[in-house]
Amino acid sequence: MSDTDLVAIDCTEAGRRLWAYLDGELAAPSVTEMEAHLTSCAKCLRLNQSQRQFLGLLHDDRTPTGLEAQAAALREKVRQRLAEERARSR
Repeated sequence: MSDTDLVAIDCTEAGRRLWAYLDGELAAPSVTEMEAHLTSCAKCLRLNQSQRQFLGLLHDDRTPTGLEAQAAALREKVRQRLAEERARSR
């Protein structure tokens, strides 16, 4: 795609495409349009960067940020509380 074929997108369209862009689901022309917009729009670039950081935290295997890890931690806290209450009531 040459620069003359590039379709300028606005912030609203960039926002609609953001998650597909971050997930690598956009077709090449849309990726080029998105990247051109991010180059020229500081607001959308900041949003893109913050969402990328968010995704990085979700996918980071070294930190227990996933839903499964959170659910397991919650179950363990409930078990501990139940055991404490049982011990007190004896």
